[in-house]
Amino acid sequence: MLRKRNKLKRFASIFLSFLLVISLIPVNAADAKETSNTSSIGKVSVIQKEGSDIYLDFSSGQGIKLSFLKDNVFRLHLDPSSEFPEYPTPNKPDHVTKIVDKDKNDYQKEYGTVNVKVKEDSDFFRIYTKVLELKISKTDSRMSLINKNNNKVIWSEKEPLSLEANRAVQTLNTNDDEYFFGGGQQNGYYSHKNNKINIAIGGGWDAGAASSPVPFYLSTEGYGVMRNTFKPGVYDFSKMATFTHQENRFDAYYFVEDSIPEIINEYTELTGKAALMPEYAFYLGHADCFNGTHNGHKDQRTLLGKGLDTLNQYVTKDMPLGWFLPNDGYGCGYGGLDNLGEFADEANAKDVEVGLWTQSNLYPDPNLPEDSPLRRDLDGEVKAGVRAIKTDVAWVGQGYSMALNATRQAAEGIEKQENSGGARPFVISLDGWAGTQRYATLWSGDQYGGEWEYIRMHIPTYIGAGLSGNPNVGSDMDGIFGGDPVIQTRDFQWKAFSPIQIDMDGWASSGNDYSKSKNPWNYGEPYTSINRMYLKLKAQMMPYIYTIAEESTSTSMPSVRGMMLEYPEDPFTYGTDTQYQYMWGQICLLRLSTMKRIMKLA
Repeated sequence: MLRKRNKLKRFASIFLSFLLVISLIPVNAADAKETSNTSSIGKVSVIQKEGSDIYLDFSSGQGIKLSFLKDNVFRLHLDPSSEFPEYPTPNKPDHVTKIVDKDKNDYQKEYGTVNVKVKEDSDFFRIYTKVLELKISKTDSRMSLINKNNNKVIWSEKEPLSLEANRAVQTLNTNDDEYFFGGGQQNGYYSHKNNKINIAIGGGWDAGAASSPVPFYLSTEGYGVMRNTFKPGVYDFSKMATFTHQENRFDAYYFVEDSIPEIINEYTELTGKAALMPEYAFYLGHADCFNGTHNGHKDQRTLLGKGLDTLNQYVTKDMPLGWFLPNDGYGCGYGGLDNLGEFADEANAKDVEVGLWTQSNLYPDPNLPEDSPLRRDLDGEVKAGVRAIKTDVAWVGQGYSMALNATRQAAEGIEKQENSGGARPFVISLDGWAGTQRYATLWSGDQYGGEWEYIRMHIPTYIGAGLSGNPNVGSDMDGIFGGDPVIQTRDFQWKAFSPIQIDMDGWASSGNDYSKSKNPWNYGEPYTSINRMYLKLKAQMMPYIYTIAEESTSTSMPSVRGMMLEYPEDPFTYGTDTQYQYMWGQICLLRLSTMKRIMKLA
């Protein structure tokens, strides 16, 4: 197991376990396409060293380039053509945003050239630094990686690397007491031992779906891996673990460290530190459709009518609110830049920021009519007061390189405007990838309201996102559809101890019936008062919340922390026994059963 982190506890720990009497739903991850025509790399025929790079030629005609960024970080790049391009090919040429935020030259400037040595004996080629040693068998080119600090084999290949027409596969042995985390925001799961997960978009928003997959995982043996690719994959963490992506190349970065937070920190040093969200983002947000048809009915609500009325209700009902998102698409809109600017002025006067919940590209599409809500102009919108963007799945649903590029465009589009006053952008997205964390927070998709399942599911979902390098996570309060007064109140209670809360309004109703509008006063008393109390509690905790948010950016210790992050010496914390509890920073939360007794709603 990883070594214990010695940290001074700033607050007394009050134990929380969200123990819901709901059975665990198995992961329904789709298998990668199987084929028996594997092509392993053969034997090493030539090995040569050029600075901190090692080149290997194989009897199969393939080549590997090993590039060492630090003594404990290296890239293993298997390319059939031996050309070794610096970046993976995006899914479209205009997806220009890179996965890595720090290339090899940046590492050399900061850490200097790595002293890499090569030796061989009768059985192995040995490539090593002062921290690690990569052994390559002369018989079949199977590899193993050793942490020289403790002389421990941290991974070993069961079979040699293999390439096929549409698959690149690494197959590793695993240990009985080895646990795996990562894979991005995997809905309902974060501890993956003996499970299979999709590193791919699609599959809905329920448990087992990857709402924001990331091609990164880490092991309690003391290493992490990021596959440098934009292609979908499947990670199977069985006794003989297989890691597959759908491409004819293998490109991966390996990080060797002694603790989970240090591994995540190495990953985010390469792909970018998580964005530090503006303070208002941690308050409740409200999103709705205005100025158009909705659910097939003409919507009489307008941004300066119903929009301002809703905004004023948060004030008169004494409900803390941080941000407000009109929907620009789905037949809605904000009624023009003048409307948007007037609304932003009114909202700012109440200390509320304005963003857009967007279905479309951010800049004018000449193929769209000039009066189309989808004919966007982010520059003009930022000038009107927009400081946040929610990139809806209707826009970024292609995922991979497309979604990464989109979140970067959204963040930079807000940040670059001189009149924004240097505002820190706030982007909410999904279908993310490695690197998304430097631009966007994540929400978990369109879940239904009125179902306990989604409270159960969200807890490990949030933990897993943090273990994958993105601590900025959230969901719609009591879902986007349906609704229930008790479940909505439970959601406001526990999510006061989470980063992002969204009232996704208007989609649970039909026609002019808004009886299930998504706002904290919808169901009357006692629910309204309880919801208000927890929103105010979160406001009172904001200095602490912002402190742990900054820590999650600078050190990669997420705000929503799985128990193993604070208690790594306890093997009980690594599996699924503690998947419905977490630390809010260094504070444990209350038991859900205790909360029920206190609030007298059970």
